[in-house]
Amino acid sequence: MDTADDRGRRKLDKKLFESFLNVVSIYLDFKNKEKFEKLKKLRQTQRDLPVAKYRQEIVSAVQNERVVVVAGDTGCGKSTQVPQYLHDAGFQNIGN
Repeated sequence: MDTADDRGRRKLDKKLFESFLNVVSIYLDFKNKEKFEKLKKLRQTQRDLPVAKYRQEIVSAVQNERVVVVAGDTGCGKSTQVPQYLHDAGFQNIGN
């Protein structure tokens, strides 16, 4: 049974509202899992880049040397991953 408030508007049925909340909850759960899967895939792709196996060597070289040149094939992760490695190691003002 639908009822109206004192302004003539229909009130939302409690059962319908609970169903709506359930649908929203399911949708949000789906979107969160989707985001998690995308992030998981991104992290795996980052680990699979050729530069990843040199992470510690690169960070160590930057810590110990005045100038470090990183060379590698296009797409190996030089410009995307090396700045992240350095940031994670505590470096600031990173440029590539």
